[in-house]
Amino acid sequence: MPNNDQVFLYMKEEIEREAATQENRLLEEAQELREKAKEEIKLEVVKEIQARFDKELAALQLKSTVASATDATKQRQELINLRDGYVKTVFEGARAKLIDFTNSEKYEEFLLSKVKAAAQNHNFDEAQILVSEKDKKYEAKILSAYGLKAEVVVSEKLTIGGFILLNPKTNVVIDNSLSFILDDQMAYFTKNSGLIIK
Repeated sequence: MPNNDQVFLYMKEEIEREAATQENRLLEEAQELREKAKEEIKLEVVKEIQARFDKELAALQLKSTVASATDATKQRQELINLRDGYVKTVFEGARAKLIDFTNSEKYEEFLLSKVKAAAQNHNFDEAQILVSEKDKKYEAKILSAYGLKAEVVVSEKLTIGGFILLNPKTNVVIDNSLSFILDDQMAYFTKNSGLIIK
């Protein structure tokens, strides 16, 4: 017959095993929800960009058809200005949506999940985590999500949100700021959108 200590130990192990199973299930559900939210945001932005793209592309095609050989240089410059204006308009809209996102309830979860992922991927001890003045309010949660020794520092470099992870020992910088991501997408869009004017 088992003694009380053995029974207690068995019960403790069973409880811990069940708790671990539940925790894993909850973490998987949370990850699925985050991925679903990201995909919904991406689809909405892509639809809006595609609609604007189609409208402006039609205008660009009309302008390029009308262009004559005598004023080709002038027409080309107008098309470049129109294209640049279109890209600017699209990305100003995207910037506004990102700013709206940083004011939403989903932003805190997004920010903390990105910080946690950065800690897992880069493992910088004594890192600096640069955030915007607005995101300073998440400092305790950011440090908890990072899980390693770090310092949260307000930086004017962050104009929308997100964070920059800096390893002061090696000067390695991981830029997860929303403005950097948007600028990166703008460069990619400009290069690959098909709006190249020859």
